[in-house]
Amino acid sequence: MIHATLCAMCCVPLAANVTIKSIDMPTIEWLRPTAPADRVAHLPKPAPGEVECVVVPPRDADRGSVGGETWPGGIVPFMFEEGLSDRRKGLTLDAIAIIEYVCAIDFVERTDEADYLLLINSDINSSAVGMEGGEQIVEIDAWSYPYVIVHELMHAIGIYHEQQRSDRDHYIQINWDNIQSGLEYNFTSRTARPQGDYDFDSLMHYGQCAFKRCSTCSGCRTITVLAPNQSKQNFIGQRERLSTGDKRQLRHLYGNPLKPGPFSLFAPADTLDALDPVEEITLEWQPSVDTARYRLALATTEDFAMPVVTALIDAPGHSFTVPQATLLYGTTYFWTVTAENNNAQRFAQADNGPFTFTTVSPECSGDVNGDLEVDLEDFSVMAADFGDGPDAQRSAGDLNQDGWINLEDFTILLFSFGNDCTTPRVPSTRPSAQSWHID
Repeated sequence: MIHATLCAMCCVPLAANVTIKSIDMPTIEWLRPTAPADRVAHLPKPAPGEVECVVVPPRDADRGSVGGETWPGGIVPFMFEEGLSDRRKGLTLDAIAIIEYVCAIDFVERTDEADYLLLINSDINSSAVGMEGGEQIVEIDAWSYPYVIVHELMHAIGIYHEQQRSDRDHYIQINWDNIQSGLEYNFTSRTARPQGDYDFDSLMHYGQCAFKRCSTCSGCRTITVLAPNQSKQNFIGQRERLSTGDKRQLRHLYGNPLKPGPFSLFAPADTLDALDPVEEITLEWQPSVDTARYRLALATTEDFAMPVVTALIDAPGHSFTVPQATLLYGTTYFWTVTAENNNAQRFAQADNGPFTFTTVSPECSGDVNGDLEVDLEDFSVMAADFGDGPDAQRSAGDLNQDGWINLEDFTILLFSFGNDCTTPRVPSTRPSAQSWHID
């Protein structure tokens, strides 16, 4: 599958006599896309402890502190409940991307898998911890906060709350008398050995008044931060980012993202063979291992500031065909490719790119007298030969090469009138990019 953006500058085909050379690798924004966390940075963020989460009790016995059962191979099938809005689906996909960016996990849309997550709209935020088997419901209420969704998904892939660590009594005090009856299990410590230092900044930490009995927080904290860390009291329970410790736990469970293997651009490169100006131009590269997709950029400048074409090509595909009538004559084009892994977190640039090719200007069909301009003199020459028969194919006035000089030739000349044949016909402003998608 190819996702591409095309800036169609002019309906002039790529000309023949193409030369190729290699240049230094520039920095290309398209080839290093925006991190998922940056894409949601503008969205609202709750105050620490504002949004609460209920952990679904495990179906079996206590399974530990860092997490429950992990998903085999890091593959997590998921689906949305019927009728869930596109906006909420989009926010969930953003949350998924934030997790996939950090570790070697892959959320995939469910087909017929027996074990999967079902994301539903609810009046609470809740999830079981780890893979439990079968249909596993993840309930979301606070859809406006992407990191609340991240929080629940982190439960679903195996991570408990930070305040449930086995060593938590060295850092916090649980005030059991202030907790709502029946919700005490959310504060029960787990037995597994914790990973790393206690993380007050964790996305998975409860706020200081989570599930309090009282109507106000004052005097009714459920969690008290112990000395010497009292300064963190009002900050536990943040829901606006993954902490360093959160990322460490994700990688502990699922490993670091794989980096795509090395690869090279293949063609067109290092050849003087002419490219047919009428045919589509295909850019090819050698495939890379551990690659989910490739990002291609083609531009008229080395800095790729205004690309003519950008394309996203899903592996195992390793080529891209530039549509006909996309490229200009008399223009130098630069192109390169970057491979990325499944979560767009690790990249590999082509080790021999980018390449550049230059197209030459076609003959100026309206220039009858050969002075590299289409003007009144060309009309005069053609008028003098107007009506000439079979021998006209030897005349420059026979623009359509049909053996006659007639109104069809005058029409071609008319549409070429005013051209300066030494200058490529480049529009003064670049048109807006058009989005398109090729299966």
